[in-house]
Amino acid sequence: METYNFELMNNSKYIILGIVRNGWKIAMVKMSESGAYYNEYPPAPRFDKVVKLFYPNGNLKYTGKLVGEHLPIGESIYYDEEGKIINRVDEDTKFGKFKLDDILKFIENEGWINLETGEGREDVTILEDGRCDKIISRFSISERVTTDGIAYWFIVIRAMSYNNFMKTTYHLDKNSGEVLYRHSEKVVYKK
Repeated sequence: METYNFELMNNSKYIILGIVRNGWKIAMVKMSESGAYYNEYPPAPRFDKVVKLFYPNGNLKYTGKLVGEHLPIGESIYYDEEGKIINRVDEDTKFGKFKLDDILKFIENEGWINLETGEGREDVTILEDGRCDKIISRFSISERVTTDGIAYWFIVIRAMSYNNFMKTTYHLDKNSGEVLYRHSEKVVYKK
């Protein structure tokens, strides 16, 4: 079982250290009293990332895959503090007739991502000294239910520029993919 790399992180002067291993970019966060985590980004064009949470003792607490910032996919595995598996969750059972591939295709058709090149996916920039310069997350997907009981996908896209970004929100019916709501707004940061 994998454990937190105390040796590497204790020798780092950064709170978040980035390394590249077999084409994967790994952002490793220093241990705190509540624990630590790694985000592991596969090479483009994939849109998922592997998330690993660690207990303060260095043992795994959770491992799973996310798409965007918040949407778990595949199998999530939960561990106790000794590192024994206590739960496995099949995250793909939440999808109705409108599956993850359909959601990503919708986002691509709206012009926000490119499934062939990986453009628009969450990514991290790792500098030569190992510092993580920036983690860019452009979209999030989560499950929601209307007051009428209609299950839908809540999607938020952020297109960023120097001092502002455009935020577009979609609500897609979980079973049909029908657009229930669409709204865009420009957010400007003041200096």
